[in-house]
Amino acid sequence: MRILHRLRAARSGNAAVEFALLVPIVMLLLAGLFDYGMVVRLSTQLNSAARAGVQYATIYPADANGVQQAAQNSVNDASMTVSTPIVFCTCGSSTAARLSTCNGTAICGVGLTNRNYVSVQVQRSYTPILPYNGFGTPITMNGAAVLQVP
Repeated sequence: MRILHRLRAARSGNAAVEFALLVPIVMLLLAGLFDYGMVVRLSTQLNSAARAGVQYATIYPADANGVQQAAQNSVNDASMTVSTPIVFCTCGSSTAARLSTCNGTAICGVGLTNRNYVSVQVQRSYTPILPYNGFGTPITMNGAAVLQVP
């Protein structure tokens, strides 16, 4: 009876038990924060690479290899894929209604001008630390930029 009373009153080891229970939860939170930070960083890099590629494509729209090199060199990442630059034109300021011909002869109507654009898309996969979807497959991330050609 005295032994049971002493065991009930003993508090040594409580900190170790609490620590053992909380460490896995804290580690999961830290891994999630790390993955989130990496995804945000990669998204920023992809958009930056697309902007660098589209800026190069405004000067040399037919040089697809140069666009790819400009995009990859801007972020020092050879593992991303860069699309062939797409040159298109629209009437007015909206990029939603694309015209089929961009040779300067497109008729836009009264008060609307023919505007030429260049679009570049980049893509890269990222494998998170923890398999959130249960399979551990890489996440495909995309970046894109559109710039009006003067």
